[in-house]
Formats: sequence, C-alpha cells, structure tokens
Amino acid sequence: MDPSEHVDATGRDMVSRVGSRRSRQLVDVAPRGAQTRSSQCFEPMRFCFISTQQDWGGGEALCADLSLALRDHGHGIHWICRGGTQVAAHLSQLGLSIDHTLLGRGRSLREIRAVSSLFRQISPDALVMNDTHAVPLGGLATWWARSRRPVRLAFKHTVFPLRSKLKYRWLCDRVVCVSQAARQTILAGGMDPSRVEVVYGGIRPPGIDPTARNEVRRELGLLEGTSLVLSVGNLLECKGHAELVQAVAALPPSIDAVFCIAGEGPVRTALQSRIDALGLGGRVRLLGFRRDVSRLMQAADLIVHPSHLEGLSLVLIEAQMLRRPIVATAVGGAAEVLAAGRAPGLWTVPPHSSQALAQALSAAWRSLNDPMQREPIEQHLSAAAAHVQSHFTIEQSARHLADLAARLAGD
Repeated sequence: MDPSEHVDATGRDMVSRVGSRRSRQLVDVAPRGAQTRSSQCFEPMRFCFISTQQDWGGGEALCADLSLALRDHGHGIHWICRGGTQVAAHLSQLGLSIDHTLLGRGRSLREIRAVSSLFRQISPDALVMNDTHAVPLGGLATWWARSRRPVRLAFKHTVFPLRSKLKYRWLCDRVVCVSQAARQTILAGGMDPSRVEVVYGGIRPPGIDPTARNEVRRELGLLEGTSLVLSVGNLLECKGHAELVQAVAALPPSIDAVFCIAGEGPVRTALQSRIDALGLGGRVRLLGFRRDVSRLMQAADLIVHPSHLEGLSLVLIEAQMLRRPIVATAVGGAAEVLAAGRAPGLWTVPPHSSQALAQALSAAWRSLNDPMQREPIEQHLSAAAAHVQSHFTIEQSARHLADLAARLAGD
C-alpha cells in the first residue's frame, strides 16, 4: 500500500514521524474563555482508531466525535474498520481517513497481519480500540508489527461484565470507561484499578433549528394539540422498547400523544408485531434509523429513555442540552448524566417495569399540561442544560483522552 494514501484531513502525513514522544510538552494555546485543566499539553500525536462493528451505535458515534475533536486540535487521525458497513459509511461522510483492512470481526490471522503491516506504515502513537473484538486484533497486531508499540487504549462503552480479563490485562495499557458505572463493572471483574480510567463521553452542543418543530410535526402528520413523545436508540432488547410499547397500551385515551421510536435493530419485527397486536399502530411508530435525531428531539415534547442498562447515554446528554423534559430509567451511567433524580421536568423509573413507566408518562403529561408547573419545569431544564454543558462536551472528552495518551506515552 502506498504510504502517500495515508494523509489525514489536516494534511499531515500519517507516515512521517515528528520527533520523539518524550519531547512533546508545550504550552497550550486555548481558545479565549475555554476551560483547561492545566497550562501544559502535548504536541500533536497520531491516533489510530479500530472498530470491528458493522452497525452504527452510541459507542461508534462517540469515538467518531472524539476523533473529529482530536483532529480539530491538530492530532493525526486514522481509522481501521470493515468495508461496506454502516460504520464505514458514516466515517467516510465525516471526512475521516479510513482503511478497510478488515473483512470480518478481526479474528483471522490474515487480518491481524494486515493491521500490523498498516501499523508499520502509519506508526501511530496511540491506538484506540472501540469494541471488545478490536482489543485482541489491535493488541496482537502491535506485537506482530515488531516496531515501536503505541499506547493501547481499550474503550468500554457498556456495563456488561468482562468476558476475558486476560486480553484486557495483556493486550492494552488502559481500559477507558465512559462512566464510573462502567468502571465499577470492570473493577468487579477483578481488573487492577490503576489500569482502568474514566473518560466521560460527550457530544458537540447541538445547533438549534427554529424550524424543526413545525417541519417534523408536518412530516409525521401530527394534528394540532397532539404531543410528540420520542425515544431514541437501537432496537435491542436491552433498550426497553418492549416495556415502552406495553406502557403506552396502558395509558388512557385522554392522553393525546404519538410515540415515535427512532432506531433500527434486530428486534424491530417483534416490536412491530407487538404494536400491531395491541392495536397501537396509530399511536406508536417505528421511524427506523434517522440521521436527524437532533432535529427530532427539538420537535419532541417529551423524551423517553426506558433502557435496562447504560454505559452512559449520549441521548440523555443531548436531550438535556436541548432542554427537553425526560422520562428515563436511571440505570448505570445514565444516572451520572441526569442532573437530578427527581425534579420538575425529569421523571425516573426502575427498569423492566411497564407499569412504572406508564405511571411516569401519565405524571409527565399532567405536569407538562399544567400552567402552574411551567415555570419550575423551565427552571430545572435550564439547570440541567448547564450541568451537561459543563461536564459532558466532546471537547472535554477529547482533551482528557489526549492527556491520558500523552501521559502514558511519556512513562
């Protein structure tokens, strides 16, 4: 492969080396008004991201946004992923440098050798492994390359227990968790606490589209006075959409609302069958995969997030930045995102309970239609927006990740 093909969007040649890691400290010139954790940072590094996933999810969106933020700060970025997938299509649309070396989940010797060959060409300073299958692929490829080994960072986006401690112990330098809840899951599995870091996920503050509400309602054919309740997430059993459908079936007819679920996934057929069986075809709609989630959120009167477990929840971060009322299960990292457990405009429920979800939806409906509740709800939504904007932006996440990589590179 011609090394000249590996030039990222900043124009920096990904193959050439720029000095040694240990001489990379310099004074950070931050934008005026920006908050920095220290007056020192490190010269640009070369980050290589690996994803073996086929579908686009929250973890992929986070790593893509991280790579864009790092690129904006002058770091070199290169991605390795599977060709012909949603992940490859999204990364390409974002203008990121991509190599389609992977033919599958990265389990074959051929793929490991191909990735190691690529490492010898681009010589990354830091390797970011997006998913559990990327860890053995990236870790083994760094050994096979027989060249200077990059800092190896394995992301943990979920609160699922570790299946194999050994691969995280031997094939990465740090496990990077997106929340304290994810970190506690890792530690419960016996990992050394000194090898587990938290880099909170974040998003770019969404732009406000004043036309979104009217346009989305027109697109969905909603009548005047009908509320739009939105749930966003891949159609997986753990996202709790089945409980949401059951909860809607229990709501009284006096609640004039249409419930839309934006997302795609393997349980779609079963979910649609359940909607049809309950006679909810006119009240619950599956919108499929949408690229305009922020626009949908801005049009929504209420966001519902009924997930059974969450590593963090970028959906709840964005919903709060947009000052949307929320009904959610405060599980895992989602509890760390929510500004308060109980407050006007926020209703939390236990997971797996369609009854509790129906009660919360009814309570939200009453409050949002009560003029006396309008001011306290608006006050809380403003406070929640300020909370997430000060703790969960992609700029903060990228700076933390770059600091971690540079610190480990200098050890």
